[in-house]
Amino acid sequence: MIMFNCTEDKYNEVVSSISTGLDTLVSMLSMYKSPDKINDLTDEQMYAAILDLGFSLYNIASRFETVGIKSDVAKILLEYRQNDIKSGMTGKKYDKESAAVINSLIEQEDVVIYNRAYKAVKMKIDIAMELINSLKKIVTDRMENKKLSYGKEYK
Repeated sequence: MIMFNCTEDKYNEVVSSISTGLDTLVSMLSMYKSPDKINDLTDEQMYAAILDLGFSLYNIASRFETVGIKSDVAKILLEYRQNDIKSGMTGKKYDKESAAVINSLIEQEDVVIYNRAYKAVKMKIDIAMELINSLKKIVTDRMENKKLSYGKEYK
């Protein structure tokens, strides 16, 4: 259980180091998620939210790619470690495999952490893109409604 807590802490640290700014923006926007509350946002606030989300995604991109690289490197290090353990042993293939797996737990943990962190951040990026598209749709709908009401008033 102690190892799991360390793994969870490291995973959370990796994910939050990448997505903290995005998480904060999404959290602020979530206050307006109900249909009644979305109308409380002014057009300027909507434009700002769209821009802020876009800039946040831009800033995440390099850190996100770094996690992907760390994931790939962790896989390589795991293979290297297991091959190193196997080459230093004599005996049956099964015994070598078992020893390699048991003696490379830290490397396995890194592979899992970075792989999962990459997937988690990717999911957050995808959801943020959907949020941007939703905000754009709301802005477009508002503009259409203004055009319609403008046309009715001045006919």
